[in-house]
Amino acid sequence: MFVYFGAKVEFSAEKLNVKRVLSKSLERKDLFLSAGVFYWAGHGCSFHGDSYLIPYDVGTSSTLDDYISVRYIRNKMLNMDPSLCLLLLDMCRTRLE
Repeated sequence: MFVYFGAKVEFSAEKLNVKRVLSKSLERKDLFLSAGVFYWAGHGCSFHGDSYLIPYDVGTSSTLDDYISVRYIRNKMLNMDPSLCLLLLDMCRTRLE
C-alpha cells in the first residue's frame, strides 16, 4: 500500500498487480511526495544481503526475476525526495544463500 497525502492506493499482492502499481506510482515525476509509506505483509526472502518481496502467486522455487527487490522500491521512493520515507515489511525472510 502507498500513502500520498492521506490518499491510499491498495492492491492485491499478485506479481503483475504489484509491479503495475509500483511502476505507475513510483515513476510519476509530477507527484510531489511529502511522505511516502510502503507496507508489505507477506512472504519475502534474502539473497546476498538483499531483501525481496514474494508475491503470493509466485512460489519460493521461482527465480529472483519473479521477486520484487526492496532496494528497488526504496530507491524509487527516495528519488521522489520525500520528507519521510517509511517501508514497513512484515514478512518472513527465507535465506536463499
